[in-house]
Amino acid sequence: MKKLLLLAASGSIALSTVAQERTMNMVRETLPAGVDLSHHGETIKKRMMRNNGVANKGTAATTRWYNYAGYFDAHETAMSSSVAYAAPYMWGSNNALMAYGDGAGGTEYDTVNFISVGAITDPAYGVTNNGFNSYDMYPGELKITATNAFTIDSIAFTGLYQVNPAKSGATAGHVDTLRVTLVSGNGSASANVRQGTTTVASGDLLTSYGAAVGSSFRYQYMLYNTTAKKAAGSPNFTYDILLDNRTSPTSWAADTSNGLYVGVVPVSPGFNVPAGNMVGISVTFLSGDPAFVPNDTVFIGGTGPSLVKYNMFRPIVAFKGTSTTPAWLTYNVDDRNTGAYASDPADGIYVPHWFWSAGSSAATSQYPDISFRVSSCPTCGVVDDGVGVANVSNIRKIGAFPNPTSGVVSIGYILNNASEATVTIINMLGQVVATKNMASTNEGVAVFNTNNWADGLYTYTVSANGERTTGRISVAH
Repeated sequence: MKKLLLLAASGSIALSTVAQERTMNMVRETLPAGVDLSHHGETIKKRMMRNNGVANKGTAATTRWYNYAGYFDAHETAMSSSVAYAAPYMWGSNNALMAYGDGAGGTEYDTVNFISVGAITDPAYGVTNNGFNSYDMYPGELKITATNAFTIDSIAFTGLYQVNPAKSGATAGHVDTLRVTLVSGNGSASANVRQGTTTVASGDLLTSYGAAVGSSFRYQYMLYNTTAKKAAGSPNFTYDILLDNRTSPTSWAADTSNGLYVGVVPVSPGFNVPAGNMVGISVTFLSGDPAFVPNDTVFIGGTGPSLVKYNMFRPIVAFKGTSTTPAWLTYNVDDRNTGAYASDPADGIYVPHWFWSAGSSAATSQYPDISFRVSSCPTCGVVDDGVGVANVSNIRKIGAFPNPTSGVVSIGYILNNASEATVTIINMLGQVVATKNMASTNEGVAVFNTNNWADGLYTYTVSANGERTTGRISVAH
């Protein structure tokens, strides 16, 4: 299938001026020879982990990288779900043609999907959920909650900067631009990062993501500045990376390894984000080639020395599934993190990733590899084993096996002092699925049959002597 039909959940979703129906070319295209992304998931995870210079447990962590693609990779992999990477085509306008497979072994040419890519990240996600403040994943790291203001000093992102060799050199070369913009917003109707809601109806595509019929589906988005070709709003921080192809070596050569371009942007003197705000970052590729004319073909495919007629940039995006078998990530109403894409200047909006799904195919445009580093948060603490728990002095350890599960799951716990306990299973909509009351003991195991549970993620809670702690299990029949 060459295109994905973008059905806006039976027409129940309206994103401001965004049309109810779209078409999108498949982004799973063969990567150029020599491009190795097999290590990429580990690379972005290491960027976030505490062995990357972040303080250890118990010390005053002061800096931290935030990357939802990395969190998504680490979390979904922990749940034994596959995470893969795509490199969708991107051009600074929607009047460029790209070569796409026609599904029958041939090639067709169609307009580009994305004119700008964005990521919306909420560093406070996980205060009561398994998110950025999860002790299992990020012990000892900086802990931002909705009450903490913070400062960003760096941005990083990855992609494929593919070039035509004929477009380099003192006579033929030119300067392309990667425009990076940083904004923040609290989700209000007038903020730079906004939040909308819609009610999920029967038959909606959103039910594939785990959203229940009748529930209120929340989504986050940014506006697109059609003139400046970036995320709209003020205050903002904008930085142009100049990719000079006139020099030898080219100015960007040192930022490329194994075919992967890594852009790092210093945010100076620092971008201050108010408490309770999400962070929005956009990346746009602007060609400086004077030879390009509207509707010319940029990505030409083939196996020659270059797959492109004009230099182009393709952002790296993490998605659930494989290149041949897409899978649906689980929607969590408390999760204010998403990938976002501008495709039509007339829309004036970055459309959330789930809008690019259709039928039985989940969007491969899920979480772009875009990061930011928090350099200052005077009121922040560190992620410890009390995250989301009022007091865990008596509950020493909890665990679930097998996880993920397809039939029966055992929830085990160890207490410092013998007491009665209650084990509760809650779905992602906050509904209690099952409960078991356990006799007074230091150690216990509650066994649940999951055959009648819907596939997806669940939270289990162990409560004992007025204390509680939580964990996650994944059900996949």
